[in-house]
Amino acid sequence: MPQHAASPVRASFLLFVMVLAALAFSFVPPSVPFGGKLLARFMILPLVAGAAYEILRLSAQRRGQPLPRGRRGAGTLDAAPHHQ
Repeated sequence: MPQHAASPVRASFLLFVMVLAALAFSFVPPSVPFGGKLLARFMILPLVAGAAYEILRLSAQRRGQPLPRGRRGAGTLDAAPHHQ
């Protein structure tokens, strides 16, 4: 596989970060000035990235179960089988 090709895990991670970030940033009130919104986003982003990582990690551990299979997101549903 070429070095520049995005892996399914990276694509799923970015998808989860974008969805969780949109949800988290929607709780910042519109009345907050631009500097406050920017600061809030920088403070929330590590929490969002950590939550996305944990969701993917937990779904990888429960790979054969039906619910986590749908949560893994785009790119990982047809990934190579997991061998133990």
